[in-house]
Amino acid sequence: MPDPSGIEGLAKFQANMDRLSLVVREKYLKQAVRKGGNHIRDLMESKAPIQSGKLKADIMVSVRDTNAFEGIVQVGPSKKTYWYAKWQEFGTKSHTITASVGKVLIGLGGRILGKSVQHPGQAARPFVRPALDEGRDEAQRIIGQFLGDAIEREANSMSK
Repeated sequence: MPDPSGIEGLAKFQANMDRLSLVVREKYLKQAVRKGGNHIRDLMESKAPIQSGKLKADIMVSVRDTNAFEGIVQVGPSKKTYWYAKWQEFGTKSHTITASVGKVLIGLGGRILGKSVQHPGQAARPFVRPALDEGRDEAQRIIGQFLGDAIEREANSMSK
């Protein structure tokens, strides 16, 4: 039966386009989003304050697909170092640290500090937000390039 549009091969073309879209989403979307996230992670690692190196080593990339048309990437410190990372990112105010009842505070080197000590606070040393701000455009370019290459590869394989 001839195509009602009068364009020869249109139905096959539309079917191939639908298949191409599905293949790219199922096969490549998660990989593309992870590549963009890896770029942001690398920037975070380069900006992370280094004291022990644990924070820098614990920056994770996690991808989850919410539906067939978008992928969400989470980049940042894992739950293991999040508590410390937020102090680095936002800083802390001056505060009193008090020992538990019947205990004393012991500082580095085993020096007894007493039942309480006034912590002077810490200035913010942001690394998460600056990495995101600096790397967002490049991450989007990486994702687009990866998907564009994938579409071209798949389209070429379908035409054979």
